[in-house]
This record gives sequence, C-alpha cells and structure tokens, in this order.
Amino acid sequence: MMQRIIRRSAAALGGVLLAGGCESAAGPDIEQFNGCRELQSIRFPATVNGTLEADDCEASFQAKIDFNLLQVSRGEQPVTITVESTAFAPAVTLWQGFEEDADGIVLDHDEARDPGDMNAQIVSTLRGEAIYVIGVRTHDFELGAYRLTLR
Repeated sequence: MMQRIIRRSAAALGGVLLAGGCESAAGPDIEQFNGCRELQSIRFPATVNGTLEADDCEASFQAKIDFNLLQVSRGEQPVTITVESTAFAPAVTLWQGFEEDADGIVLDHDEARDPGDMNAQIVSTLRGEAIYVIGVRTHDFELGAYRLTLR
C-alpha cells in the first residue's frame, strides 16, 4: 500500500517544496513517499539528469525507482513529462493529490514497451495549488542514467 506523503502548506515552505530530510528556513519538510525518503524537489520547466543505482528505492515489482516532487502554485499548467535512457527501458508515473490523511492518485503512467524503445512520456494538465510526484523506474532492477524533462 502506498505510504502517505504529507503536504505542508506552500506558505510554510516559503513557496519552495523540499523533501526527504531537507528543511527550509521557513518550515518543515515532506516526510516520505511509497516508503522512500529519497525525494528530489524540482521546478517547472526542468531537465533532470538522474541515475538509478543499486542503493535507490525499490518499487514493489522488481524495479529501482526515483521520486521527484513538483508543486504547482496556481492555475493550470499543461505539461509533457519525458524520460529518456540509453541504459534501460524507462517507465514514468505521475501521482497527484497529497493532503493530510490522503494517498496520492495515479494520474497517468507510461513505459517503454517495444524493443529499442528507450522513452516514456506523459502529456497532462497539472492543476494549481497541488503537489505531484513523478516516479522514474526501471524493470528487473536495471540500473543506469536517464534524463527527465518537464516542458
């Protein structure tokens, strides 16, 4: 079962979403997601060069996974989330809806399925004043570098 991630108010965080043991001078941190304390805060638009390594969090289906936190502060934001890798066939999942005593909702998921396909992509609209988690994972404990792009 998905662990809860606790959303602290954006005002308490000074408009910056921090995670996994990081605290801003203005307020507390985000606890955890899916049992993982290794969460990276990102802003829109973004390009993140990441690496899935042996000591990263494990998904429940024989996979390594990285979690990225994204806060949308107002309005609606169309977004294309792309994960590319030359080391493994990636999968990407988008969760939303983290409030006190509420689990996240899977909004979308995509994974590279065809031989030679090394991209996963989600096209969505993010609603304002919400926190989202973007998970990048492998299959069968594959490891390696990837690029996560939000535009």
